[in-house]
Amino acid sequence: MSPASPGITDVKVSVCMITYNHERFVVQAIESVLMQETDFLVELVIGEDCSTDSTRAIVTALQTQYPNRIRLLLREANLGMLHNYVETMQECRGEYIAVLEGDDYWSAPHKLQRQADFLDREPDCALCFHNVYVEREDGSRDAAPYCSEEQKDVLGIEDLLWTNPIPHGSVMFRRQLLDKFPEWYFTLGAGDRPLFIMLAQKAAIYYLDEVMGVYRMHQGGIYTSRSYDRRFEETMRMYDTLSIYLEHRHDAVIVEAKGNYMAELVAEKAKSTASFPEGLAAVQSTLREWQTAYALPKAWRHKALGRVYAYFLFSSRAGQVDRRTARHCFIRMLRHDPSWLGNSGVWSLAADAFLGAKMTGWLRRVSVSGAGRGQLCRKEAK
Repeated sequence: MSPASPGITDVKVSVCMITYNHERFVVQAIESVLMQETDFLVELVIGEDCSTDSTRAIVTALQTQYPNRIRLLLREANLGMLHNYVETMQECRGEYIAVLEGDDYWSAPHKLQRQADFLDREPDCALCFHNVYVEREDGSRDAAPYCSEEQKDVLGIEDLLWTNPIPHGSVMFRRQLLDKFPEWYFTLGAGDRPLFIMLAQKAAIYYLDEVMGVYRMHQGGIYTSRSYDRRFEETMRMYDTLSIYLEHRHDAVIVEAKGNYMAELVAEKAKSTASFPEGLAAVQSTLREWQTAYALPKAWRHKALGRVYAYFLFSSRAGQVDRRTARHCFIRMLRHDPSWLGNSGVWSLAADAFLGAKMTGWLRRVSVSGAGRGQLCRKEAK
């Protein structure tokens, strides 16, 4: 990338990187920024938040090696993730800001050029993002990237309220659109989605259908290290805060999104258990606790249990539950959430559960064979 000397103010892109206890990952993160090939000036601004491991020594050594490329902000005391994030962003001087946390990295050398060119061409775009691979603790990657094939090209506020499809380390946005951060922002458990929603109030969010980075899932990660109870509480509080911030204009979507998030979270908890009885017991216990604490709508509970039974039904394909359990899960799933009737995969698994795999396999072959004979007869008739 084109280096940015400390005195130069015409930086095109600032890379905002916050880091805390990232000694295993931060070198790769920084190197993935330094490898960027651009025809404009780039600065890397690192907010190091008093790590207790060797992260500070690592980033200090790299800044000494690349003084014209890296600006290092060494905190005198631990600010916490959100304060460090905002203060690091406020030090950025570029027209555009790209974000990369110290435990993720970019995989495409043209990433910054690609996104900056897009923002130059699309004045109605507040933020653009791209797809990333998901890398696990052991170095393996998920077969499918983070964003699905159905990812929309243009997103608005309600898309972001329903879910967060944006990998944090993939974004680039216009610095001029940043307002003073409201006090409520610093009370939240995570700041990425609220930031995206604040930007979406100014202009559209665009998706670039290209994989250009890697998001790491590891035990030291902020989200994965939190308990299910804490994730739920923080997400419910985020939605309540955003409801007030958006003057209740999107409350219908927020209520539905809350229920959907709860269903996803309890299904994730079920997946972490060793068996169907253990998973179901854990989920039911959690739902009872949350019901007492939050007075949950019955519809949320039904949606959540429907999702859990669906998970165990689908796990029958891999032989993790027997046919009897699969039949039970199919019936209970539909009792809690009849919308699963529209899922074709559910009917295929139900046929296996009630008739057996051999019988359903034979029926499929007969069906295909019959369809083929029918086509042949129609051709001969012509």
